[in-house]
Amino acid sequence: KVDHLSPNIGYLEISSFGPVFLVSDKFAAAMNKLANTDGLIIDLRNNGGGGEDSVALLISYLVDGRTRLNDIWERATGITTQYWTQDKLDGKRYGGKKPVLILTGPDTKSAAESFAYQMQALKRAKVIGERTWGGANASRPYRLSEHFAIFIPSKRPISSITRTNWEGTGVTPDVATKVNDALAEAKVLMQRQFHGGAPRATKDH
Repeated sequence: KVDHLSPNIGYLEISSFGPVFLVSDKFAAAMNKLANTDGLIIDLRNNGGGGEDSVALLISYLVDGRTRLNDIWERATGITTQYWTQDKLDGKRYGGKKPVLILTGPDTKSAAESFAYQMQALKRAKVIGERTWGGANASRPYRLSEHFAIFIPSKRPISSITRTNWEGTGVTPDVATKVNDALAEAKVLMQRQFHGGAPRATKDH
């Protein structure tokens, strides 16, 4: 969902980070519509996750140049793969200067957590709402018998900035508020940033 909450505040709600070949056109169309706004609110409160490639693609729109993202370590091979933003995009680049706020809650999971965690670690966005689900390490099934299987973590994202991830802890908001109040809080904070005011301190509920 793409909207303008006011002439200068853009709103982008994403329900999943699907495969790149399915979402790249949608991301490009959304960013084209939002390019002229002065600030952007990205709503991930009901995003169940998806793929790391799509996360990297969306972050690419929100930075000015090639940026290193999470590394992914794979148990089976012991190989660590670096992820970077993309230089060539199909839509308009939003850039790395205008404020971005990300809404999260307990139903923000997996790849959506990755997006929020990385944007927060890069100091590119502030996270508003409640702590996320806490699932970072990708699992794969192993068959135990005809009717039973076990899921064992097979990949681990590692932030090049924090050297860890959000497994079991979730992403901690910069501004903690009830999940249903996050959008209203974000609007207030965004307007305050436009007018040069300091953001309000984190509060507990």
